Amino acid sequence: MSKSRGNFLDPNDFVTAFGADGARYLVLREVPFGRDAEVSWESFVRRYNADLANDFGNLLNRTVSMTNRYLEGERPAPTAEGQRDDAGVPPVSDLASTWSRVLERYRERLEGCALDDALAELWGVVGAANKVVDAEQPWVLAKAVKDGDEIAAARLRAVLGELLEACRLVGLAVAPFMPGVAPRVLAQLGYAFDYGADGNGGPPILEELRWGAHGGSQAGSAHQSRSSRAWTWKWRPSPAARRRPDPGRRPAYHAPVRLIDSHCHVNADRFDADLDLVLGGARLAGVERILVPGWDRESSERALDVTDRYPWLDAAVGIHPHDAATASAMDWTWIAGAALDPRVAAVGETGLDFDRVFSPIPDQLTNLRRHLELALATGKPAILHCRSAIGRRDAQDALAEELDRAEVGRGDWTSVFAGRPAAIIHSFSGPVDYAQAMIDRGLAISFSGLVFRRGEESSAEVARMVPADRVLIETDSPSFPRPAHRDAGTSRSGSP
Repeated sequence: MSKSRGNFLDPNDFVTAFGADGARYLVLREVPFGRDAEVSWESFVRRYNADLANDFGNLLNRTVSMTNRYLEGERPAPTAEGQRDDAGVPPVSDLASTWSRVLERYRERLEGCALDDALAELWGVVGAANKVVDAEQPWVLAKAVKDGDEIAAARLRAVLGELLEACRLVGLAVAPFMPGVAPRVLAQLGYAFDYGADGNGGPPILEELRWGAHGGSQAGSAHQSRSSRAWTWKWRPSPAARRRPDPGRRPAYHAPVRLIDSHCHVNADRFDADLDLVLGGARLAGVERILVPGWDRESSERALDVTDRYPWLDAAVGIHPHDAATASAMDWTWIAGAALDPRVAAVGETGLDFDRVFSPIPDQLTNLRRHLELALATGKPAILHCRSAIGRRDAQDALAEELDRAEVGRGDWTSVFAGRPAAIIHSFSGPVDYAQAMIDRGLAISFSGLVFRRGEESSAEVARMVPADRVLIETDSPSFPRPAHRDAGTSRSGSP
């Protein structure tokens, strides 16, 4: 790295992009104290996504969300090493013993100023806790609890108790490195942060870092603000950076807008090699959430996997009309079960495609009806693909008939969705009166790069018609090129 060569990282840009705590963590984690190290913007983005957004952010998000959902916010006491909880359940994992070993090494690393190693020790616990989530699958236990399984109920409490304790300990132990983040992490878990900004005050921290130092809580005491959504890591421009404009230097980065991509297939295999960088760039551009729809069983499984890695993504599961004829009964059974998963926000991508007709139309109609029934049963909106051949509107008319047949926007749909859109018209294409019919049914309409293609001029008028609380935007990546390359061809490999 050389300032004269221009390949340096401006600290203002760095702090603005990652925040003071994020920047502090990245430097201390990537650069050994007292030694040189090779660093780059890409390495910092990868570390940020891997450690903060995916590993700890994901663990915290899932743990708080599942505790609020499955235990109504109750915070079970963790089971101590070698003991059993009140229901007689032994520890479900090695987290307690792992923490005992890590805590001693963490102290040694801090005393030896090996700060990067101290953080690595803590993230070893984060990795172990995420493995517990994957192995125990609390959402499966919760489903068994609904069926009256008392053993599953006891195990679910034990699992969540241990995960909550792991989050508490890591959140507190990271306070010397991330003093602004630590209080927010503990608040999400329902714990007070009794230390001042300078680190003083409060009880001896080593006592607080003891496994089981707190004995849980009664129902309702866990933090449930923001509609029970766990706090997640976000890159935000700092006010200080914006107050220091300097005409002699490149301005510090800040995201110009806050965006939600309502339809993006980052579960496609063409993102396998560089997904961290793609999503890191999206965050820096201001994208705060992305909905990741599946188009068959395999891609739906990948959508769930990617939301596990990146807690600011949401999944949707479904069968695309292209795959309606090839999906098996077992595939559909899996989709119907996965739709109940708390990580799933919507049902689809489904719908009708009378343009390419990769599946016979009767199979597409049957597939669509199944998805509409599933959307009503789960209270999760359907994502609807609708394409006719150029110059025709038969798919749009057929979709309107199917929505009427299912009484979307009326009857049970009204009570289940309570004012929320029951479906999303994904990547809108069609005439103005079709759009008005969808708006009249209370649906949301999402616009993609398709609107820049010749023949889609009506989309401009439609965009002005859609109520502000029901208009969405999407990339539909990687299916469509960006507008500047709207005449470029796209490949169907790895995408619906």
